[in-house]
Amino acid sequence: MNQIKQIEFDIDKKNLLKDVISKQTGSLNKAIKELFQNSFDSGATEIKLSINTKGLRFTDNGKGMSFDEINKYFRVFGATLKRDDGTKTGAFGMGRGQIFNFGKVLWRTQNYAMIIDINKSLDYLLLETNKFVKGTDIVISFYKELYSWKIGGIYYDVKKDILPPKNININIENSIYKPSIKEFEDFSNDDYLVFTSSNHINRIYNGGLSVKYIKHSNYNYSVMPYKKLELNFARNELIENAESTRKLNKFIDNIEELMASQKGIFDYNEAVNILKLLGDKRIRISTVYNKRIIPLSNGKLISFKELIEKPNMGVVFGKKNIWSDDCLRNDYKVISYDIQFLFKRIKTLFDLNIDFLDKDTREISRRGFYKDAELHSLTRNKMYFYIAVELNEYIFSRLMMELCEEVREIHLGLSDVANAWTNPYKHTIHINKSYIQNFQTKEEAIICLWKTLCHEYAHDSKNTEQDYHSQNFYEQFEDNITKTAKLVASALKYITRKYIKEKYEY
Repeated sequence: MNQIKQIEFDIDKKNLLKDVISKQTGSLNKAIKELFQNSFDSGATEIKLSINTKGLRFTDNGKGMSFDEINKYFRVFGATLKRDDGTKTGAFGMGRGQIFNFGKVLWRTQNYAMIIDINKSLDYLLLETNKFVKGTDIVISFYKELYSWKIGGIYYDVKKDILPPKNININIENSIYKPSIKEFEDFSNDDYLVFTSSNHINRIYNGGLSVKYIKHSNYNYSVMPYKKLELNFARNELIENAESTRKLNKFIDNIEELMASQKGIFDYNEAVNILKLLGDKRIRISTVYNKRIIPLSNGKLISFKELIEKPNMGVVFGKKNIWSDDCLRNDYKVISYDIQFLFKRIKTLFDLNIDFLDKDTREISRRGFYKDAELHSLTRNKMYFYIAVELNEYIFSRLMMELCEEVREIHLGLSDVANAWTNPYKHTIHINKSYIQNFQTKEEAIICLWKTLCHEYAHDSKNTEQDYHSQNFYEQFEDNITKTAKLVASALKYITRKYIKEKYEY
């Protein structure tokens, strides 16, 4: 029998420490949040922050660190007094590493000073000083100077991310930061403070620090639990399967559901936000069943009740164009193409009784149908389709190169109203099957298809969707004719029946 040994894992301390310092670092704003977190946890009542292009200074009057605490907790990453303290925000003893990545650090506390410069070494210098510092005084000399215009943005972000706890004075940019907050009494309870503030919009706070943005909300409010939340290693995200997170998410979903039920009219963006909440199954569909929150292709909104109970001619997806508008006039429900995948997910999640027509708006519009056709269905004049492909490659690839635009693919299609058209979604050119089958000679096909491609390439992304021919369109069409006419003669010579047959082997 083979011997089995139990072997203990080990770590490469220096490389791991380097990764802890560099890889967990995000923005300078995030590193500054770590400083505030340490100050809150240390019992500080006065905190000051100032930033310039060369560095920053952060001071507090908290507990600070003695020599023994420096040796035990500052020196050792991962060692912390806060790990099992439910009143403290920090828990891992890693946060200070983030500021080390932005510059040379002078960290003074009580009678000691630490100098950290990770560009030179992962060691630090420890000095004993005669001057006593109550709390902490941190000066960072940036490795890379800031642009002056960025400083205002950093202050702005810090203010959004910090919710000053009671009895703590915060001085930012040489002025007291004391935001005015108003409690949402209808929602606040013994576990959560729900509030509004011009500085704090749709955020979750943990111990006075922002940890998550409340997504898809139509209402400006923020939430701060009175008890500490469980965060990930970097302390910038909630642990989603933690009990504290599940309880908080349920609380926020209840707020969103109640607010949605009380609101009567939604604009387009608000309606899409409600659909996103449904797509995440954060609210019940019964709450908004009668609300007009489903965008149609023309921008108008209808309710699930209207869509399900009165589908009329049927339900399809489409963009704003002449075909969708025509379908709407004929009592089809044309849901905005922009929410197609979201809406299908909602249908599946809530098992909604909605059947989608297996057609697009061009096919069912009275203006005529447009759809793809398989090349093998072209049993006559297949050579002329390949002529269109050759003209596209020989003539129009040069034109598009000159215009710095993309060459479009040529497809076979079926239509009862057009010889060719450009797909507004894929931007491909479709040649009508019956149009190709009616050509009598190679020369006729080349000349007609050349003009057809000049026409289709005159459609840009805007006028393709609207399918109109404006003055600009005709000017572009004439320009295409002028620029490509000189190549048609050589195309007539080199595009022979033999060449096509040998190249495409049909």
